Amino acid sequence: VCDLQKKDLCLGYLDETKDPPKWKCQDKCLESSSYKNEEGLVCGKTDHFTSFAILLGQTDGDGCEDDTATTVQWLSLAAVILGILVFLIGVVYVEIKMQVRKFKAQKVDKKHASLLNTFDRESKVYL
Repeated sequence: VCDLQKKDLCLGYLDETKDPPKWKCQDKCLESSSYKNEEGLVCGKTDHFTSFAILLGQTDGDGCEDDTATTVQWLSLAAVILGILVFLIGVVYVEIKMQVRKFKAQKVDKKHASLLNTFDRESKVYL
């Protein structure tokens, strides 16, 4: 076991429901272990007790990522997406606010222009 890479090892069991029975890989993520100073031991996880063996060359090591690391990666991605959405919503809010101010200013300017025109017409009458 010492000369092989852990990614090539798999904890397998004999699936006797098949005809003929076949070995199936159950745990692709074996961990190195030592017991009473003996090297070359590996540990794996299973949810049942049957005939087990260490299968060689049955896996490429996929699926051995730490669940915590994967969770942190997904949460980080969600936080980045949330940040982008909040930024975009803020930009849209500021733009709408500026357009409303511009519209109100134009409306007031038109009202003032109308009043000035009325004043000019009235003042000409009195001259």
